[in-house]
Amino acid sequence: MTTLNEARQEIFSQFVTAWADRTPFALQNEDLDTANLDEWCRVTVLNNLSTQDTLGPRGKRRFERGGTATVQVFVEGGTGTNRLDELSTIAKNAFEGFTFDPSSVTFRDVVVNEIGPDGKWYQYNVVADFRYYETK
Repeated sequence: MTTLNEARQEIFSQFVTAWADRTPFALQNEDLDTANLDEWCRVTVLNNLSTQDTLGPRGKRRFERGGTATVQVFVEGGTGTNRLDELSTIAKNAFEGFTFDPSSVTFRDVVVNEIGPDGKWYQYNVVADFRYYETK
């Protein structure tokens, strides 16, 4: 059984492993002082899907849960897109086609969205839809 918190922690762990300290990052609802940084990212996991899928083993109910994991990648404006492309590809590859195991989180539809200027930053978002099952 995967719970909301277990799914979130698996997704964060997958990102942290793939990212390997490339740039400073903040996980959801964590502070990061970006004043002296020239690149950084933030990872957010938003649950937004819940349907009863079927009856599970021994009459237990099984729910399909899901949502969106987003990695917001920022580099200093005016520095071009090469580094954004590089960092976004690392984030995309962390999730694309990856499944923890059949009873856990599965990623679908991973895309890189070029957002553009955001204050002093230039931003890309890597967005990965995910699903998991919870049995009660």
